[in-house]
Amino acid sequence: MATFAITGMGRSGTAFLAGVLNGADGWTVEHEPVSGFRSVREAQARFARAGGNYGEVNSYLRFGILALKVDARAVIVRDPVEIFRSMFARGRPRLAHLGEALHALDAAIRAGVPAISFARMTSNAEYLRRVARSVGVELVGAVDMTARNVSAARELPKDMREAAERQTAWFVREHGGRL
Repeated sequence: MATFAITGMGRSGTAFLAGVLNGADGWTVEHEPVSGFRSVREAQARFARAGGNYGEVNSYLRFGILALKVDARAVIVRDPVEIFRSMFARGRPRLAHLGEALHALDAAIRAGVPAISFARMTSNAEYLRRVARSVGVELVGAVDMTARNVSAARELPKDMREAAERQTAWFVREHGGRL
């Protein structure tokens, strides 16, 4: 039995990655099987119940990823302003949520959890194969890159874009090379 947990923020490719990984032979990979994060114990119980090869790509796990007992873990990173723009396009622009989530991801990365680039993951099939291998999943055959969940491109109002840039500039400075 092998297990993995991958986290990120909402609008960072978690559904896309879960869909790709769930297509691998012998694996069950879920995307956010429950809404919200309740406890590490509850998340750990899902891994135990699943049996076999099980993984989650779950944005809510960012608050407990370091405490989970899994074989592999990773964090998806995406330009925070692009995340905010995607949230805005869906009618959910919560700048406070963005900052809180980035702090959780920053802590995981600083603790040594490998970072996955959203931009590379969604545009480069060979990079996506390496991401899969890093958590123990072998993708055989062609990788369907068309399954991306792409938001309608909408520009942020200038004041919102500037506020998002100010609040997230520290994350981009620290982790920009991984975006």
